[in-house]
Amino acid sequence: MMTYTEFIRRIINRFRLWLGRTLAGIGATPNLLTCMGTVFCIMAGISFALGRYRLAAYFIILDGFMDILDGTVARVLNRVTKFGSFLDSTMDRYADIALFTGIIIHFSRIGSEFYMVLAFVALAGSILTSYARARAEKFGIDCAVGFWERPERTFMIIMAGLFNRIPSVMWELAIFANVTAIHRILYTKNKLERPGTELYKPPIIGNLLFWEFPRYCWQYDIYIALGILIPLLIPLQA
Repeated sequence: MMTYTEFIRRIINRFRLWLGRTLAGIGATPNLLTCMGTVFCIMAGISFALGRYRLAAYFIILDGFMDILDGTVARVLNRVTKFGSFLDSTMDRYADIALFTGIIIHFSRIGSEFYMVLAFVALAGSILTSYARARAEKFGIDCAVGFWERPERTFMIIMAGLFNRIPSVMWELAIFANVTAIHRILYTKNKLERPGTELYKPPIIGNLLFWEFPRYCWQYDIYIALGILIPLLIPLQA
């Protein structure tokens, strides 16, 4: 049975292929789209810093389009390269830093030192989640475990901007992005030191925190729903 997120993904993929072919036809290049996405995230960071939350969310949505289209255009043009992949992942880190820097400046402007620190912790977890996977892959380990990868983190920041839930989402990211980073550290350690064995996870809570389910399954749908509902139902104030 097709899950809700799988259904959405298939619709987006069809639209992405059509749009990718259109952009390739007018001369757009993959690296140009990658860099444009980073520019949109910088604009989003500036918008957050100025307190323009919804405008920031709109800029992040534009970045999301660039992020899913650069690879499509590369495949359409048969220009999939190692440098393109490197540039994409590097620009993603710049984009993360731009977004969180804007949020940190926003909290600084309203005098909320606690949430400044919390946003920095969320930024650290976001960067380390990606860094841990990249380093593990150097050892030949596929470390794509954990729920809070960049698409999920970015989606929640969009929700924060659209519905003015930045403090609530900062709590979510500060906790769970770092849980994902720690999960990847432990997962890599287990693969290096005890190959062929599974990482021990405490019953029930271990499966909730140390996510290893495939994407677009029903568990994924539940996580997405909870990720959206919790900040909406708990409107914390800075």
